[in-house]
Amino acid sequence: MEKDSPLHQTLVAGVLTNEASLGHKDSEVITKGDPTEVALLVSGSKAGLDRDKLLEDYPLVDQIPFDSKQRYSASIHKWNDREIAFLKGAPERVIKMCDSMTSPDGSARIDSERILSEAERMAEQGLRVLAMAKAEDKQAVESTLKGEPRSLTFLGLQGMLDPPREDAVRAVASCHRAGIRVMMVTGDNPTTAASIAQKVGISKERPEVLTGSDLEKMPDRKLEEALSKVRVFARVSPSQKLRLVNILRKQGQIIAVTGDGVNDAPALKSAHIGAAMGKSGTDVAKEASEMVITDDNFATIYAAVEEGRTVFSNIRKATFFLISSGIGEVLAILGSLAMRLPLPLLPAQILWLNVVTNGVEDVALAFEPGEEEQYRRPPRDPKAGILSRLLIERALIVGLVMAAGTLGMFIWERGGGATLEYARVAALTTLVMFQIFHVFNSRSVQRSIFRKNPLSNTFLFAGTILSFAIHFGAMYFEPTQTLLRIEPLTMDTWLRLVLIASSILAVVELHKLFRHPSHPTQQRDPDE
Repeated sequence: MEKDSPLHQTLVAGVLTNEASLGHKDSEVITKGDPTEVALLVSGSKAGLDRDKLLEDYPLVDQIPFDSKQRYSASIHKWNDREIAFLKGAPERVIKMCDSMTSPDGSARIDSERILSEAERMAEQGLRVLAMAKAEDKQAVESTLKGEPRSLTFLGLQGMLDPPREDAVRAVASCHRAGIRVMMVTGDNPTTAASIAQKVGISKERPEVLTGSDLEKMPDRKLEEALSKVRVFARVSPSQKLRLVNILRKQGQIIAVTGDGVNDAPALKSAHIGAAMGKSGTDVAKEASEMVITDDNFATIYAAVEEGRTVFSNIRKATFFLISSGIGEVLAILGSLAMRLPLPLLPAQILWLNVVTNGVEDVALAFEPGEEEQYRRPPRDPKAGILSRLLIERALIVGLVMAAGTLGMFIWERGGGATLEYARVAALTTLVMFQIFHVFNSRSVQRSIFRKNPLSNTFLFAGTILSFAIHFGAMYFEPTQTLLRIEPLTMDTWLRLVLIASSILAVVELHKLFRHPSHPTQQRDPDE
């Protein structure tokens, strides 16, 4: 490649006007800096251009870093006892600074229409396009140093392709199924942004794109309307990105923003959840964010959404299990007092029930795997409580059944001539068995227990067996017999109480059947 050729000069401009670094350690390539600038170093490296060696021929004098408003960056170098400037930036911005262009035959008058047409063609392929230029005469260099470049010579275009990861495409599709809107807000060319948005699935067809200049002309009212249908914004400045976030927040949306640069910091800070890139992100972006994505992968963000929904769902299930069981205990005590019966449970037995047997099952519910349908529902109302109306209704029904079964067992044993202590053990064990059956009811708010694999949550399966074993063993262990005033039960008693306790399965199954919404994945919270 000839050193004076337009291609060579274009690659040189990309390597010198650069703040990234490219190195090798053993057989591994080590990069640092903005991915776009790293790509320029890589393309130069393939042509045999090393930045450190180039800087020996072109000693650095000064740099003008990239700014989203000026949309270019530049570097000034010493060359042949004079100064020369190299510049890179958005094609439509750089062309306005140039009055000539390089060609195989030398310098020629710039053909802006042809260059922009080629840049547009490259952008339609999803390439991020940058234009390269240089300033050799003294006035052009001075104008670049003053921040008003003019009379530059256009060198060429470079296009970079960052193909979307397959897992990112799947994550975008999963976001759509979960009712999460994915929007692209970028400083790239509108054509490039539209092409990438279509490839990753943000839009099935070529999306409508609003640019920063469009946003400048829009009052907030019109922008609010546009945000309901437009998902791609290009050539957007940091202040405009912040404006978009603030308007979405004003509309009551929950906003998560991703970014890696200093310019992204205001939007990251203003969003409900700022997610900075851990590998390529700047320290400023990370400090402004609530979350750092260590692998720079969008799919990780969606994975966090799934995990969050699973955690909330399990908190809801465990809360429902505890409250419904507690209602049963309280109603059993109140019922015995209303009927002027002896207390069916002693304080120590209630403590044993809640801390030992109930506690094991409650903790095991936290390990319940997520259900597919919860990832296809729109986001829940952030103002909604832990328990929905449906679950409160179900908790009351379960509590009534538990109380009736426990008191019924207590009265049956007393009527059959059993001692008060034996009847209390029967009542206590009935509640224990109620909870063992009911914890499996609590694994899903809507799905039938018979559609859930009992071994899909091994912690719960093992915890339930452990809970029963602890209680059964306590009946034969002398210290706990004395402490809890319990004793072994006969086989007849066991058969009766198991039959009574298993009725909770039928009750909850019927409630799930008749209180199941028609379209559970189409409403915001199907449990309401």
